[in-house]
Amino acid sequence: KYNAATLAFERVLAVNPNHAGARMDFARTYFALNDLERAEEQFKIVLTQNPPAVAKRTAESHLERIVELRKAQNPALKAYVEGVFGYDSNLTNVTRDFTNAVFQSYNLSGIQPTGNSIARDDFYAGLNAGVQYTLPVDAEITWNFGLDGKQREYFSERKFRSTTLGGNMGLSYKVEQDTVRFGVQLQRFIQEGEAATTPATSSDSDVYGIGGSWQRLLDPRTQVGLFAQFNFIRYGDLPINDANAVTVGASLTHSLALPYQPVFLGSLYHTQESALNTLSNGADFSREVVGFRLAGQVTIDPKWEAYAVLGYQFRDDKQIGARQPNIYGRDTLADATLGLNWKIDKDWSLRPKVTYTDNRSNIPLYDSNRTDVSITLRKELR
Repeated sequence: KYNAATLAFERVLAVNPNHAGARMDFARTYFALNDLERAEEQFKIVLTQNPPAVAKRTAESHLERIVELRKAQNPALKAYVEGVFGYDSNLTNVTRDFTNAVFQSYNLSGIQPTGNSIARDDFYAGLNAGVQYTLPVDAEITWNFGLDGKQREYFSERKFRSTTLGGNMGLSYKVEQDTVRFGVQLQRFIQEGEAATTPATSSDSDVYGIGGSWQRLLDPRTQVGLFAQFNFIRYGDLPINDANAVTVGASLTHSLALPYQPVFLGSLYHTQESALNTLSNGADFSREVVGFRLAGQVTIDPKWEAYAVLGYQFRDDKQIGARQPNIYGRDTLADATLGLNWKIDKDWSLRPKVTYTDNRSNIPLYDSNRTDVSITLRKELR
């Protein structure tokens, strides 16, 4: 109840103007109400009162955020460009023991992997770029438009180089502690691959989506939200994989008033993916996915940030015989990422990262694991 809180803190400060705790909460209340002028005034008073180190950092971070929010009230064009170098341990994301997996799954012996079924590893280099335009209509409504592209080139496995192109357009509405967003996205993925078919089939795909979210700031350090996304997934050469997917979920973000400014994010989601085409046996690739993601970040100093992400999901095929006769396929997918962000200066940053993924299935052919290690040099264009 932020409006009532301002009155309470104002009365405290009228009696004791040097009450540092009340002054800090007075400032944070105005910030939550998006009254940036009064919040700035109160945070500056806090800094004149020789506050403890944690309170000083809190006031300073809010003042920095106020500067950013004021900039966000004007039309803004931002862009970035990145150069990436890395190593991918399993770029086809397949089982490493194909022959044995086929025997266990289908009781067929001596089958050797070909084309995209061969486990491959390679070093790669990439170039990424994007642009985002923000157009505020007023203090509450903002339009957002964006374009981005990514190119990955493998040193040896040239047929697996890939291009990803994307675009988005969205509208956000913010009133007091609530923010509602709605948007449309599209993405094009292009990869030749090495399919063992005649004629050869590519791994090209298109994803078109619409989505929305609601977020509420419970207090200056805690935010909750709900989100929903509807995607149309289309594979040009492999229409058997075409599907429509609906995802719904909830999220929680919380920061702690501790050294290194730790921030934590958790989300739960449920996806229902409905296949558009059927196999010759009448089954299809429809599936249900339930998962969660946890993330944390700490600010080591103004130039160094460290973060970790953990994800886990359960996938159940909706049709018996979709991937193996007479059974429902069930998978669990886990992924973990560790990364650093070194802010070289205002516009340049260096970002090393390692990601490990592991898929376990009751159909051995779908067991796989993958490690991707990369370092990214990013330039912000303002």
